[in-house]
Amino acid sequence: MDYVNDIEKTRELLSGKRNINYSKIYSSSNEELDLIVSRFDFSGRSVLSVIGSGDQAFSFYNAGVTHIDLFDINKLTIYYFYLRIWAIKYLNLLYLDDKILSSIKTVLEHVKPSSDYEMNIYNFWCEYIKSINDESIFYNGFYPLCNIKIDFDKLMYSINRDNFEFYNIDLSSCLDINKKYDFVFVSNIVDYVDNLELYRDNLYNLLNDNGVVICSNVGTYDCHNAQRVVFEKKFRYEPIVNLFGPFGNPGYYYKKL
Repeated sequence: MDYVNDIEKTRELLSGKRNINYSKIYSSSNEELDLIVSRFDFSGRSVLSVIGSGDQAFSFYNAGVTHIDLFDINKLTIYYFYLRIWAIKYLNLLYLDDKILSSIKTVLEHVKPSSDYEMNIYNFWCEYIKSINDESIFYNGFYPLCNIKIDFDKLMYSINRDNFEFYNIDLSSCLDINKKYDFVFVSNIVDYVDNLELYRDNLYNLLNDNGVVICSNVGTYDCHNAQRVVFEKKFRYEPIVNLFGPFGNPGYYYKKL
């Protein structure tokens, strides 16, 4: 982790320069995660999840998963994830306050980094507040975790016990991950995938037997129909009943054959 470089890339992002690895961050989920969690039994299972706003991981930990690893093509998501862990740990807050910058400052006043990794993340946010100080790095999410009862003690116990990895990857590119999971939660990243066959094969190889890929249709139009044609060679398709994003599209999942 090179927080100095990441700060510079964040400045470039906010100045309008595009970079696939640096994007604005969702402050909360834009998916109805309560419905996803209620649809499956995560107890004792392992999950690879897009990190997004962090709500995804918190939901799965709260549902009793044994282990989570996280991935995202956006490098800034891991910085925000730790900021939210610290807000829970030190202030018992699931989300930052509406005045995000002052809320970040308050969180940082309580943080005691426990590793070099955490120190880099702490330094990133200190530098962000000092030299950037711009709330526009955040998007508002559609669905904060309002319908899931979060046990903060259980959540922090799970986070502290679990030795999660963060992969800054694109699931439709060549991967070097030698682990397998019971679930992979991909949100709606298929909206942005060019190589569906490689994306499918990567997911297949990341799953245990009978493993499940969970997808959301946030902002998806018709591309998941093309995805089904590609996936049906190695997966069985099922809709997630009553899961609707803000555009009225149902979620769905694929079970490994």
